[in-house]
Amino acid sequence: MRNYWSRFLRRAAAYHDIWWPPNTLLLLRIIAILAVSPLLVRFDLPRLKRLIEPRRVRRAGLANKTPSTERVDRIVRYTDGMLAGRGPMIRKNCFRRAITLYYFLRREGMELDVCFGVKSPDESVLDGHCWLVRDESPYLEIWDPTSMFTPVYSFSQITPMEADR
Repeated sequence: MRNYWSRFLRRAAAYHDIWWPPNTLLLLRIIAILAVSPLLVRFDLPRLKRLIEPRRVRRAGLANKTPSTERVDRIVRYTDGMLAGRGPMIRKNCFRRAITLYYFLRREGMELDVCFGVKSPDESVLDGHCWLVRDESPYLEIWDPTSMFTPVYSFSQITPMEADR
């Protein structure tokens, strides 16, 4: 019983500000992208990039060249919070996190890249990881994925003509 309430109170504290309409709308949009992300795995990477790349960027991001840190923190906090909740529709994995954060942070005006990597071929089990890259280093990662995974592909390698097909 104590464990349940402590977990509940932590989540309540994390989402104390979502009741304002703009924050609620942002949370619902994040839930929608997280729920759709398993379907996005089926697309080839140029088509996936075309689908999630913004057609327009928030004006605040363009004028200042730096997005609002408060809004970026809120996007990251809501995304990680939804993935930590481990609901029936949303399971935590690196692809969902990277695609969702890329989708929202690019719309805020951040220059990001999504990188896909695999463990070395010497390993008996093939394992992969997906992460965000900003300024040529992993972004929003607890540990450096390049120490365990060899980058094999990224969105920056896709030319605009490939993405427009």
